[in-house]
Amino acid sequence: MPSIVTATQLRSVLGVTSALYSDAYLDDILDTSEQVILPLLQTYSSPISKVSLTDSVATFTTTLIHEFTEGQSVVITGCGSPFNGTRTVLAGETEYTFTASITNADILEKNVIPAGTATLSGAERACRRFSPRTVAQEIVNIYASLCGQDPADIDSGLKHVPGTEGLI
Repeated sequence: MPSIVTATQLRSVLGVTSALYSDAYLDDILDTSEQVILPLLQTYSSPISKVSLTDSVATFTTTLIHEFTEGQSVVITGCGSPFNGTRTVLAGETEYTFTASITNADILEKNVIPAGTATLSGAERACRRFSPRTVAQEIVNIYASLCGQDPADIDSGLKHVPGTEGLI
């Protein structure tokens, strides 16, 4: 059973009725799409190389571009107390740093050896790693491939859905 996009949502995006494709057929396409996409989404994490804490705001420095955004829930491990735990991102300071609120005495910047890990929590993994627009585009591409159609032909059905203009 699909977990990111339902048959009804895909039908709306494609502009097709249930007379053309049954829910079971669309569910098969969605299941196949998710099997391709979900492994990319569910492994999203970033290694943490440095941590610091000033005025109850922790700064995490990552070795890779983290792409975390304000309000996301991130699980921090391997950084020691008081940094470990589920934290809400306050801001992505740079591509390599993000902040979270932790009530504790100040801690000077220190290296984390071996590196700690910041991983998106729960359902946000599927919703935040790639934008819904990117996920929709991949589903349309897989759908077109399975049906032997050109993705550009499907694009015409997307133009009436807000936010999908020129998706492909």
